[in-house]
Amino acid sequence: MPLSTLLSRLFRWGTPVLLAILGVFLTLAVSRQMEWGVYDLYSRWNAKQQEVQPKEKQAEPLAESPVTLILIDDASIEALKGTYGLPPWPRSAYLDIFRKLQSYRPAVTVFDGHFMYFERSEDRQTFDALRKIPHLVLGMVYQPEGPGDRLASQWLNRQAGNYYQLNLGVVNVQPSPNDGILRSVQPIWLPSSHTPGVFPSLALAAALEYKRVIEPGAAWVTDWEDSIQINGQHRPSLVLLSEQFPQNSKRFKLQPGGGLLLQWRKLLSTQDNGSDADLSHQALSLWRVLNTKSLSDRLLCRQLLSGKIALIGASSSLHQDFHHTPMSIHHVGVDIQATAIDNFLSGQTSGLSPVVAAPSWWMPFSSVVFFAAAFLLRLKVSRVERGLLYTLGTMVIYAWLAFWAFYRHHLWVPVVTPEMFLLLGFLVANAWLTLARGKEVALLEGHLSRLVSRSVFGEIRKMSQIITQGGRKLEITAMMVDIRNFTSLAENLSPQEVNALLNEFYEIVVGTVFAYRGTVDKFLGDGVMILFGAPINDERHAWDALRASLALVAKGDALCNQWRENLGIETEIGISLHSGSAFVGFIGPKTKLEYTAIGDTVNLCARLQEEAKRLCTPLIVSGATVSRCLGIASASSGYPPGDDWIGQYLSFQGEAHVRGREMPIKIWALNPAFYLP
Repeated sequence: MPLSTLLSRLFRWGTPVLLAILGVFLTLAVSRQMEWGVYDLYSRWNAKQQEVQPKEKQAEPLAESPVTLILIDDASIEALKGTYGLPPWPRSAYLDIFRKLQSYRPAVTVFDGHFMYFERSEDRQTFDALRKIPHLVLGMVYQPEGPGDRLASQWLNRQAGNYYQLNLGVVNVQPSPNDGILRSVQPIWLPSSHTPGVFPSLALAAALEYKRVIEPGAAWVTDWEDSIQINGQHRPSLVLLSEQFPQNSKRFKLQPGGGLLLQWRKLLSTQDNGSDADLSHQALSLWRVLNTKSLSDRLLCRQLLSGKIALIGASSSLHQDFHHTPMSIHHVGVDIQATAIDNFLSGQTSGLSPVVAAPSWWMPFSSVVFFAAAFLLRLKVSRVERGLLYTLGTMVIYAWLAFWAFYRHHLWVPVVTPEMFLLLGFLVANAWLTLARGKEVALLEGHLSRLVSRSVFGEIRKMSQIITQGGRKLEITAMMVDIRNFTSLAENLSPQEVNALLNEFYEIVVGTVFAYRGTVDKFLGDGVMILFGAPINDERHAWDALRASLALVAKGDALCNQWRENLGIETEIGISLHSGSAFVGFIGPKTKLEYTAIGDTVNLCARLQEEAKRLCTPLIVSGATVSRCLGIASASSGYPPGDDWIGQYLSFQGEAHVRGREMPIKIWALNPAFYLP
């Protein structure tokens, strides 16, 4: 195989493959970040849909959250400064707050915070007092081990031994390491040197305590055994069991890292939540809860706290407990804990259900299927606009189906990666077709370059229209040139002599035709078919054909004289011209394409050769060609004006009946007095 052919094939096949490989890497690099952006967008859309009144046969209205927030905001810090001082408040202050809160009979009291300092003299008394408060869940901080932590952890455990005996939950939240956005919570925290034992998150501990109040016997279990399995080896699950009501038991599918994707509520306005922080739950300022002198405040607190989960947390500018979530860049931490509680209490209790991600195999499977479908569809669809329309339409439909699954079934299906592979399949197929068509165009141009002059071919390359298989209807002038009596004379010549004579004839014809912007259609043994006005549309095609025929008459006469003197052969040149419309282009199967013209114009031009022989003239021209020459002459100053000039070259022969046509046509023959120096 020639090296050029090998390189051509490598370029043809290798370019789409390299484009596909590069596209895969770029798609995976870009889509991972964009995927979570679409997830955040779907979360906000889903939250907005919660406000829409449901129609028949649609989902039930979103249940009201059982959580009411009690905010330690700037107003509360200012109002309670005289009582407790400035934060951090002593544990006795929180103990006082928890006790006063019990007058409103909350189902569960939850403290989204932790005691930073431990006082040996008061530890036992404080912890005993906290233990007596019913259904109290306190926060703790999970501290992973690090260099130099051993001594600190030993000291902390010795001081906080009684603290770990309380009903605790880990307050830590972990935003995504890629973009810092918090989308999930860790339900279970495994032991470390700081935390002796497995602890639930604060939200899980609060949800479980609430279930114990309304469904005695509730408990939680997990299906993992050690931290290695949690860190991505498999997808663990969490089960909230209910001994008294087994049908209310819940199983939660967690992320490979053990996190639970949250579904979010729509944020309330500042007028609704009574705070400048971004919240999605009803909230009360702490100072209002402790204001026993106001009857209206007591009634409001009893309405919002009785039988509810009273979640105490900081929202002040002093604490700066704000996080970036799909709903807000200023989302207060205590509201995130309330959202997590709602997700753990999914169903009729809270209305929110955690989001379950699609299986890990779905992304590569859907990406491969979409890529293959788009690739094959583009190969089948001829027009790039239609293929692009189908591709974009599929992307829109898939995005809508993904949101429908998110909204109705709380199923997160990757969107960006499959859709980008769908678009990549379209682009790779388009590149494939472009290369294939480029090769086809190069082949057609190679054929055409041998049929027209270099100047004409240069104009064709500059045209915006690309040469393709097929043709178009054009106004042309067809020319037939042949050597009369050559067939009978060739019987007495050797094949080498015949070939030499034909090459001399062809060289004169091709050179003359190219000089007048003509196109060699085909060689017909001792004849040549020529087109003027194709492939470049030219209104001067009739005049160029006439001038080329006059030049050929002179050169052909000289060639015939040369053959007569050297070889003793009697021949003469015969030329016929006819103008009209024809279908012109590359016609035939791909294995044997041929640039030619089809139509009555070409057939009539061939039949005029018989009239030229009958009249014994080297040139015969139809009335259609003469009329077009006269039209060009009258419209252009570069041509002889009027009708008188035609007599210098041609003489009118009247009308002739051409074989195959019912109506006669006007014909002109070469003027015997014609002389071309």
